[in-house]
Amino acid sequence: MSDIDELESLVLDDDFQELSRILKSRPPNIFRILDIEANEVRWSAFLAWLLDPNEDHGLGDRFLRDFLTDVQKHSGDRRPRPIDAHLMDLSQIEVETEEPFKLDDQDGRFDIVIRSLGTERRLCIIENKVRSEEGLDQTNLYFRAGEEIRKREDLNRDPIHVFLSLRGQEPACKRFSSYSYSRLVAVLERILKSNGEAHSQASTLIEQFIQNIKDVLGEEGIKMEESEKEVRDLCLRIHSKHKKTVEKLIRYQPTWGEFFKDLAASLSQHLPNRFSVYHDGNLRNNEYGLTLSPRDWKECTKKYSHVNYFIFNKENGNLVFSLWACREDGHLPERGELEREVQKLFNSLPEDDVETNGTKRGCGDTGWENIIVHRDTGITLPTDFSQWPDKVKEVKERFLKFLGLFKIEKIEEVPGVKRP
Repeated sequence: MSDIDELESLVLDDDFQELSRILKSRPPNIFRILDIEANEVRWSAFLAWLLDPNEDHGLGDRFLRDFLTDVQKHSGDRRPRPIDAHLMDLSQIEVETEEPFKLDDQDGRFDIVIRSLGTERRLCIIENKVRSEEGLDQTNLYFRAGEEIRKREDLNRDPIHVFLSLRGQEPACKRFSSYSYSRLVAVLERILKSNGEAHSQASTLIEQFIQNIKDVLGEEGIKMEESEKEVRDLCLRIHSKHKKTVEKLIRYQPTWGEFFKDLAASLSQHLPNRFSVYHDGNLRNNEYGLTLSPRDWKECTKKYSHVNYFIFNKENGNLVFSLWACREDGHLPERGELEREVQKLFNSLPEDDVETNGTKRGCGDTGWENIIVHRDTGITLPTDFSQWPDKVKEVKERFLKFLGLFKIEKIEEVPGVKRP
């Protein structure tokens, strides 16, 4: 039987048809629709919304109080005790996400920070892990950074540190309490069952978030619903009957890495002559982006290790176009001179051609020392793979326009770069 015949046999299989029917009949889920089923940043944003008593979910401080109480109930670090957490003054709460900090020349970013500024001035730091692992000594760094904040802001209670992960992974720092999403789901379900105050739309979103967590956890995390067992059994039967075909489907499953490869192939046919040859090591494709180096830039100066154009994917799913130049140590020299040259470059362009949100960004911005031009395009990566060719064409045309705006023929024309 040919590969085409095998695919046809799979599609016409009764079990496959039934599986398709079940999946199509499932109620809509905003996390699935937005393709953020396991997006760590989006989960943190949703949790921060639920944890903030000032938000419009209608829960008040119920979830925050129950969450903190449950964390301390299952924590080895009983500071505060569960009863203290339950009775905590939550009258003045501030919740932030992605809060940056710098400690001992190391940069970090707290996923969620909760500040209680009432009679009990206390800090709660939540490190959220969905499908990622803890970075090297990350929680120890975050604990020390939290202590610095406590002293600086004169908080009079010990901070609460939470390491939230799918299955209760143990953090490196023992002052962080390990907490699992299965426990968090139990808290949310208990609140929805007993609390009639939540707005109906908020309740729907919370229910979808709970279902999304269960889908990501699967059988290992939470007891499987009957409907999910039916889906699993159908999948097992289909796989048994069409093993080779299913494996071939997985083999040719579209990935963003493949998207960037197709984009590179398309760009190589339309770029100016100076881009006609991609030198070994100067074209990189992966799940996150694409790097382009003109031929003349393969030679490094004494100051610079590389000067490249980048097309890459941000956390929000948008593509970004950038022009970078950096030294071996990752920083640009002579920042003052560079900023003046970059400002001249920006001032010569129409306002609409500079940067998303009206922000003019140059090399001197914190965290972007080696960026000359940085623009969020607003173009999202494809989730409907039938639109893949159109998306490649859109990105290619926008990038060629970007090259026209920031056209630099030789490495000496990059602001601040001088040949030795």
